[in-house]
Amino acid sequence: MATQAANSVLPRSALRTINALQLDHDRLSETSKNDYSFRSNSADHIALFSDHILIRRSAMGLQGGGMHCKHLKVSLLGTHHKVTLALFCKLLTGQSPPLEVLREPVGVEWGLRRLNQQGTDIRMTVWALSVAEAFSELRVELCRESHALLLIVDAGIEGSTPVSEQLQQLQVLRDSCVKALQPNRQPEVLLVAAGGDGPAWAKAAIACRRFASTHRCRFLEVQPVSTAGTESLLRLLSASNSAIADPKAGIF
Repeated sequence: MATQAANSVLPRSALRTINALQLDHDRLSETSKNDYSFRSNSADHIALFSDHILIRRSAMGLQGGGMHCKHLKVSLLGTHHKVTLALFCKLLTGQSPPLEVLREPVGVEWGLRRLNQQGTDIRMTVWALSVAEAFSELRVELCRESHALLLIVDAGIEGSTPVSEQLQQLQVLRDSCVKALQPNRQPEVLLVAAGGDGPAWAKAAIACRRFASTHRCRFLEVQPVSTAGTESLLRLLSASNSAIADPKAGIF
């Protein structure tokens, strides 16, 4: 009954997304379902962060009721999705959660919620894209509802997919989104390189800058290991998330 009451105050677009997520979730095995859930009394869950909590987006949508939130899509490119997500958490908070707490996000949407300095609730959805995974209608729908799309490139974790292959994968995402997105709903696209340091990060940054200039997206010049970079990224994300990008500029 409580779920039905919460659903009654949600906009139709949110209900469609939640229903699609539920259908996708129902197709998972029981083992997978258990892997994608947190216990509210879990010490690891509480230890994540006080103002950054990883939770299922569908659950967050139901709890939020009629609350209006900005949306930012965060995609993890590369092989080691958990490690890359941990680096992104460190970029935002200064500390990384234990990897065993981060459930594998492939095919399942997660939310990372944070209150910014103005007190506005910024909701970020996180999912991972594997090279072998086709883009589903669900992802296209999620992209359609976003204000900005942040793509995290794995810049140098040992054994990860080469940056060139990740950017080729990003090209597939571009082609997929362009065909489905409405012209006035195209999100701004941002690139950030996570992982690696020194020469490895610099090499990845060169490739990202080249891709950004060719495809009309933005590469954020921040390095996860620096405090100044963290603050700069948060300001950029807040600014980019405050309004829908100019549709005339195109998605990339």
